Amino acid sequence: IVLNAAINSTSSALLSMLLSNNFSELKSSVFKRFAEQNLFQIACSDIVERFELFVFIALTALQSSDNWSEFLYGSATAVCLCEITVDWIKHMFITRFNNLDCKVYNYFREALSRDLAPRASYKDPYPSRVRGKLMDHTQAVAQRVGLATVPLTCVVLRFVWVNIPQNVRENPCRPVHITVAILVFVCLLALKTLLNTMLKGTACRYIMSRERSLYRVVSPRGPRTSHEKRQHEKVLKEHLERIDKLSSVRRYMLCKSRVPV
Repeated sequence: IVLNAAINSTSSALLSMLLSNNFSELKSSVFKRFAEQNLFQIACSDIVERFELFVFIALTALQSSDNWSEFLYGSATAVCLCEITVDWIKHMFITRFNNLDCKVYNYFREALSRDLAPRASYKDPYPSRVRGKLMDHTQAVAQRVGLATVPLTCVVLRFVWVNIPQNVRENPCRPVHITVAILVFVCLLALKTLLNTMLKGTACRYIMSRERSLYRVVSPRGPRTSHEKRQHEKVLKEHLERIDKLSSVRRYMLCKSRVPV
């Protein structure tokens, strides 16, 4: 509601909202001690924040259908650029102040990819983590990043219902309206299936690329001698221990005596 009112306002309400929100976000994050697990929680929070911001901008654009070009190239672009810039500055300060390597984000991505990649169980050895029965793990990812799907779905449905034409709301049971509703539902279901397949494929490809990079850590041609194989097992064990520490982290879980906001 605040974003909708600020974007459609003729005054400087949008600028005031961006400055206040971004300043409070920077103030609560920079120059503070964070462990690697806390940074993972902050990254998950930013993922949810950007997704919700995209949904709210799409809903606001639906209501501002008379001047889409002005909305997209004006207010929406300003909001997105401010959000991306503030996130970059925030993570830059956190990693610099806490002496964290930027490669830690690769471990974050792998932890999320392992939630999404199809597999038989978490106890499989690393080379077989992307194999197994195809299962839907989107709920595991939503639980890890802290995305509340039910309230967001209710907001979207309510907003769409309010903005549909008046004659459709007065007579929703007409055959034409029912047919359109069924077609929209089928299209959304097909889109969800397509996105689910693409995300699983991307997660599997990323995990396999990490496997290949670990395979060549000891030697460019891969471990062949017994000494190189022992070194590879040691590197693999350390890598899995680091990933397992992140796999137990949830967005709103108390970690290192704090929950980042």
